[in-house]
Amino acid sequence: MPTEAHNLDSTVFVIMPFGSGAESPIHRGRYETLIRPAVDEAARKTGKPLHCVRADEIDTAGKITDRVVQYLSQSRIVIADLHGLNPNVMYELGVRHAIRYGTILLALHPDSPGGKAIPFNVAPLDVVLYVDHMGLEQEPVRKLTARICACLEDSSGPAPDSPVQEGDMRRARELLTTNILDSLGKHLASALKADPGWAAEAMMQSGLGPGASTIFGRRLAHFRDEKRLLARRLVPFLLARCRQLLDGSQITHIYLLIDSGTTLVPIVEELAKYAKGIDERESWLSKLRVYTNNLAGVEALMEHRRARVGGKLAASPIECHLFPGEPLAEYSAIVGEDTNRAVKELCEDTRKRGDTALIGLLTGNWVRMRRRGEPCPVPLARGKWHLSFKQTLVESILSANGVQCRGEVLVVTPLGKVFFGHGWPDVQAALKSVAPLPAHVDEVDASDEEDYKELHISEEQAKSVGIVATSRVEGRVLSTLSGLLKAHLHRQQLLTKEQFVNAPLGRPKDLLFEFDELNPIWARQVEQEFPHERTRTDEFLSMFSAHMKQAH
Repeated sequence: MPTEAHNLDSTVFVIMPFGSGAESPIHRGRYETLIRPAVDEAARKTGKPLHCVRADEIDTAGKITDRVVQYLSQSRIVIADLHGLNPNVMYELGVRHAIRYGTILLALHPDSPGGKAIPFNVAPLDVVLYVDHMGLEQEPVRKLTARICACLEDSSGPAPDSPVQEGDMRRARELLTTNILDSLGKHLASALKADPGWAAEAMMQSGLGPGASTIFGRRLAHFRDEKRLLARRLVPFLLARCRQLLDGSQITHIYLLIDSGTTLVPIVEELAKYAKGIDERESWLSKLRVYTNNLAGVEALMEHRRARVGGKLAASPIECHLFPGEPLAEYSAIVGEDTNRAVKELCEDTRKRGDTALIGLLTGNWVRMRRRGEPCPVPLARGKWHLSFKQTLVESILSANGVQCRGEVLVVTPLGKVFFGHGWPDVQAALKSVAPLPAHVDEVDASDEEDYKELHISEEQAKSVGIVATSRVEGRVLSTLSGLLKAHLHRQQLLTKEQFVNAPLGRPKDLLFEFDELNPIWARQVEQEFPHERTRTDEFLSMFSAHMKQAH
């Protein structure tokens, strides 16, 4: 039976009646003796891989209707067997016709016993006819093979085979273009004035933004929905914690020190959006400051402060400072000796003042959960300045944990970047096999050492380091890893907001937010959880208790 591991662009999806009782083997026989041989022969003739799949052979989790619609919309070719004019088949044919070309019709000859007239709205299309109900004929196989080959080999796309895509519908689209675009343009202009952030993101995702060709730009699409969920869920928790700390008698200011990286950009953006909704009369917000080396994060913050008041740009509700240093364009970050020095001086100053809390938000290319000694998420990084900035941040924040001033660090990461249950040597070996250092890294961050390195976090410091990640429900690629991590953190139930907010400063609670915005097709879900192509091997996925193919 076929699996979901293949690409739908090489799939020939067959919609046909299944029947019951005595009818079932007849329909199955036609599939095996007429349709599948034609697909196999077309693959042999064209040299292109093709996978023939019926709806009852789709074996991924999820609603069957959702899976069928996905196959109808994404499969390279759909073969519709109109035998008996089955209502389900006719409905699915309509869905396919509404979406795209690349549909081949197959039907029992109207003059054959049990044959029915081809419906008038599809009769003008080229229908491959067969006489034998079981498909025991060679001529239909040859015709069907030829039709499949034509669909595959026409470089300009298959010949029009959907009445929806032609005639009146084409004229309707032209009318739509002529009469509606002006109105659409006005709506877009209005939306841009109200919130320009979405347009900047769209430009970046389409490869047209100023940093789209950088490593940072390419990584923006990785775990995109998961990073947004982390930001949406974490920021309300984080700001509530800040307010709780400021309501106490000892803390008068809180500094959020935010690392660079695509995982943390949505958090800075969400901070600005969320803060805009807080009543200006709540003075505690003025006691909160953001310090960061994240250039894209600062840009996102500025984008979301552009609500105009009296024709002028409104001030950001949160004070933000960019660390000095050298711009690292490939990663949209500020790094260097000056950057590290500024972090140390800022944290040393808070120690002298004694009334300021420090909360660091870090991420890593990968994160390893350390299980020996004090449990702790340890970020992994490479490149001289990336690693040293993160190390400086951790040491400077946590060294200030004296009597008068305490600090804590939250490591924020998608679940698919968390190594759990493996020693550092095994993790190193796995990463060496899949991720060589890019040759075009900026000179300022060039390093002779191409291996990832772990941050050094002492046993005492580990008590002040928490993880903010996601979890999975059962039946997902990373469900096993999610369960192991929950058990390790003693989180069989998700932590409440109150528990996180009221934890003592310097003893942060770990957070796991459920994420299930995942593709129901297993192979697509693997791509979503492991966006780097080199990581999609059974050997590497086993490090995350995952597999390329779904277990049965």
